[in-house]
Amino acid sequence: MRRVVQFLGFFLTFFLLSFTAHMYIFMHLSYLLRFPLTPLVWAFVVFSSIWFFLAMVLGSWLAGPAMRAFHVGSMVWLGIMLYTMFTLFFYDGVRLTVGAPREVAAPAIVGIVAVLTAASLIIQALVRVREVDIPAPKLGREVRLVQISDAHIGDIRGRRYLAKLVRMVNAIAPDLVLITGDLADGPHRYDETTFAPLNDLKAPVLFTIGNHEYYAGLETVLPFIAKTKVRTLRNEVVDLGDLRVVGIDDGHDGRLAAKVLAEAPAPEGKDPYTILMYHRPVGIKHAHEAGVDLMLSGHTHAGQFLPFPLLARLIWKRWYTGLREYQGTYLYASAGAGTWGPPFRLGTRSEIALIRLNGGITRPAVSVSDVVPA
Repeated sequence: MRRVVQFLGFFLTFFLLSFTAHMYIFMHLSYLLRFPLTPLVWAFVVFSSIWFFLAMVLGSWLAGPAMRAFHVGSMVWLGIMLYTMFTLFFYDGVRLTVGAPREVAAPAIVGIVAVLTAASLIIQALVRVREVDIPAPKLGREVRLVQISDAHIGDIRGRRYLAKLVRMVNAIAPDLVLITGDLADGPHRYDETTFAPLNDLKAPVLFTIGNHEYYAGLETVLPFIAKTKVRTLRNEVVDLGDLRVVGIDDGHDGRLAAKVLAEAPAPEGKDPYTILMYHRPVGIKHAHEAGVDLMLSGHTHAGQFLPFPLLARLIWKRWYTGLREYQGTYLYASAGAGTWGPPFRLGTRSEIALIRLNGGITRPAVSVSDVVPA
């Protein structure tokens, strides 16, 4: 009963916020584009207010091309509505200060939203390779890692997209692949074929869960991931020669890494290079105190599309994306290989990261390769 009440409370809150936003948008558009708010229009306003919610709920029950189109349509519509709302905020500011004739404002607003939408849809499909060089004096060799985070495999990005990422990774030829959560998107009819492309990776693969694995259902996605070559680390450590990799479930923090490492001490006389895989870019201080050399995270998508990078920076501070350093411990927060919600990117890019751990350098470096292997 409690879960039903919580669900109803969430639904009503979501609906009221969404309906208020849609009402604001359509009342403005009715004035600007000179169309009446008929009962049919209001019915569409109500439907579009819950379209996103319906797609999320029905996605775990229904499958097939029609459901996928319904889900993709809801996400694209959400993105269009967000761009329209932000553009109308700007229009209202101009209108209330210096004035904005309807004959000028209407085509301008439509054009701005159309351009932003088209650009965002194009950019989100372009995955780049970000190359990161990190000093690693503990290592007497160069180690090549590839980090994949936030691929969000589901209705919008499916098996074919995952296969594309696998081809990109194999072209880089890393020593180890680390997937730092949100491999799954959320409610979706997953099966044995969903994550099968991961079997084509030529390097060993480690994975830690993110928040979206919880949304999709751990009991749903983890058995299918277990049928691939991927090894899932759940609050545990694995030794790979002169590397130690710690995987922490999303929802904990860096303090758990210290406990996990304490319970599995390194072999006597050895000081391995320690990597922490944790989905959210938080807890770097605790990771440093636990002896972690490199922390790999994702989650933020770097804000994904404007204006949300500004919000991401406000929430996650300097750790929201890219390479950062804390007293000798490095943190790399990936912008993500996919998208969540609207399949939009603007002001950010989807990426996989090639991370070179190099004992022969003293300063880190970050560069970008936009030459994406087929």
